[in-house]
Amino acid sequence: MTMRARTLSVFILAALAAHAGAQSRPAPDFASSFEANEPQPQLKPADGNIALAIGDGPESPYNAKAKAGYSGLRALRYEGRDTGGRARLFAMDIPVDANTTLSWLVLPEIVAGDTIASTGVGIDLVFDDGRRLSQLDARDQHGAGITAAEQAASKMLYPQQWARKQVHVGGIAALRGHRIRAIEVELQPVAGAKAQGWIDDIAITSQPRIANTHPSDDVLTTRGTQSNGTFSRGNNFPATALPHGFNFWTPLTDAGTLGWLYRWNEGNDGDNRPRLQALALSHEPSPWMGDRQTFQVMPSLATREPEADRKKRALPFSHDNEVARPYLYGVHFDNGITAEIAPTDHGALFRFRFPTDDGKSGSTLLFDNVDARGGLTLDPATQTLSGYTDTRSGLSNGAARMYVYARF
Repeated sequence: MTMRARTLSVFILAALAAHAGAQSRPAPDFASSFEANEPQPQLKPADGNIALAIGDGPESPYNAKAKAGYSGLRALRYEGRDTGGRARLFAMDIPVDANTTLSWLVLPEIVAGDTIASTGVGIDLVFDDGRRLSQLDARDQHGAGITAAEQAASKMLYPQQWARKQVHVGGIAALRGHRIRAIEVELQPVAGAKAQGWIDDIAITSQPRIANTHPSDDVLTTRGTQSNGTFSRGNNFPATALPHGFNFWTPLTDAGTLGWLYRWNEGNDGDNRPRLQALALSHEPSPWMGDRQTFQVMPSLATREPEADRKKRALPFSHDNEVARPYLYGVHFDNGITAEIAPTDHGALFRFRFPTDDGKSGSTLLFDNVDARGGLTLDPATQTLSGYTDTRSGLSNGAARMYVYARF
């Protein structure tokens, strides 16, 4: 069904048989993911026991895309042995205010069976008075010190998986009014053993935290979604629903599975950018149990019949343009389409906003399901659809038929 309106709202109501806004984030003061068009680091450390190089990323991460950075195609590789050392990565001149925050991603690797040697790695700042952030009892979001030795001792870094680290620099009153002159990396291999790993997405931001008005504003539903059958970090999918609601609503990076619905990192395409294949109705208790009674919607700019192939119809996006809260899922795709879902007790309100009409693109919705166990009738005269879904995993004992109805 192709709609001419550039903004389209759809109300979907789903019921069992009787027996059963996306917004871009402000730019950081400094950021580098080591991509070709971003600030490049110095790669000549002063200490001889540490080596740095920009590479394709880890070869065998537990639950991320292999041979890629965390968010792009490249990352910074570190190697060290014995006492390790320091290296200055970037020079800069950034003022410190109450909101200044340092963050980075790190993935220590297992070397010759040693699972801890590579965890002795930290990112540090140098200020205009010569002091380093690590000398001021700075703590990351887990309460651990940021020196390489303190990071290793915290045991917060797990080998072969990316971990995000964050330090509220502006929370140290003695630093306010000073200026950041450089970013450094420190490496201290545990017990002097050989260490190696990857660093990515170094950033310094100064945006104030927006005060939330409700506890649900603090819930990020994508948390715990970087999981797979090899290593669990939650086994979650970003469900948008009312408490004890009748249905879940979720984005899908894989619309052809009843298991791992939202594998945004490991399943990224060759450019390491996440892509959605559908927005869906779901009742999945866990990826091990599988989903049941599913129904999918996907927007398209097609002017005629939209692309049904899941990989071809998938739309790329950035997590910076994604809102994932219990009461709202929204995403602004790279092609200009914005999709939003707000749940009700038994249904949901979908809103799709398409780019300004240029005469070359349409505003189309495609309705689909994981498999053919279902039926759907479109009624252009009344702008409604109705149907049913019997799609279910092999462990969905007792799952009854679900009926769906939508109006535009």
